[in-house]
Amino acid sequence: MAPMSTPSPSGARLLGHPLHPALVHLPVGLFLGAAVWDCLGLALAEPSWWWLARACLGLGLVGLVPAAATGLVDFLGLPAGQPAEKVATRHMLWAMSAGGLFVASLLLHRGARTPTPAHPGWATAATLVGCAVLAVAGALGGELVYRHGVGVHRRGAQPAEGAPPP
Repeated sequence: MAPMSTPSPSGARLLGHPLHPALVHLPVGLFLGAAVWDCLGLALAEPSWWWLARACLGLGLVGLVPAAATGLVDFLGLPAGQPAEKVATRHMLWAMSAGGLFVASLLLHRGARTPTPAHPGWATAATLVGCAVLAVAGALGGELVYRHGVGVHRRGAQPAEGAPPP
């Protein structure tokens, strides 16, 4: 894909800065933490790691709500037919898939203070696969910003025709 020639400002902004990139860091960190704690809990059979993984998953899903909402606002603000639209669609689908895997992992963790033989492997697998899927979503998000300029506003540059104002 060719690099974008004009900026495409993000729709969800605070004090001129796009919100979605700022809001994704907390849930991403919590999901990665959950993967670490899940692996430790499985390897050491220590209940506190399992509980910590479950807490990180729950908090990560709470943090995912505003991150996803601002991402949707940005997605809906993209001009139709722009090359970034296809990448944004793929980014959104991968991110939603990761979210589904984290919900599944949380449900598999639910009610268990310690990993039970019936599901600790599945819960950990869902967390790890969720992190891998989230990495693909993040790479696509990076492509949106660095290749297509979504959310970027260069001083003095004119926004793309039909793009929302900065």
